Amino acid sequence: MIQPGLDTITLGDFIGDIEKWIAHNEQELGGREKAEGSSVTFDFAGATPTVLNSWRGVYLSLALGYSAAGESGMNVGELLDELKSAVGKTYQGWKGGDYVMDRDTEVWVDNTGIVTHTMITGINMGKYSSVILTRNEYDRRERRTRDLPASE
Repeated sequence: MIQPGLDTITLGDFIGDIEKWIAHNEQELGGREKAEGSSVTFDFAGATPTVLNSWRGVYLSLALGYSAAGESGMNVGELLDELKSAVGKTYQGWKGGDYVMDRDTEVWVDNTGIVTHTMITGINMGKYSSVILTRNEYDRRERRTRDLPASE
């Protein structure tokens, strides 16, 4: 059974980080609208965020989908709206069941029906663009080396 990762960002933390950045930068960028219009991508292949769905790995978690570089994705304001709309919303699990999301819900990266175990570890918010930071769940596991017998 897949266990949710301890390092995956929660919906509430994701919302909070973006709201703090907007509040901090809106005056410098010429208003809230310009701050929310900043671009956002993932840290892999220039992919851009799309929509939230119940994550196939653990249905009570969310997965933020992505599109290929160059395809239409969300800006910071649209991402914030998508995240906020998920609080209290009911999502259907991949094989059924209804799951209500809250601010403690973990957010992963995957398109609908896919399980790549990609966690969101944070967001690097620059002045004009932001990057969603990710890591594969298995990268956090301790790597072990096999003890080899000493050669004679």
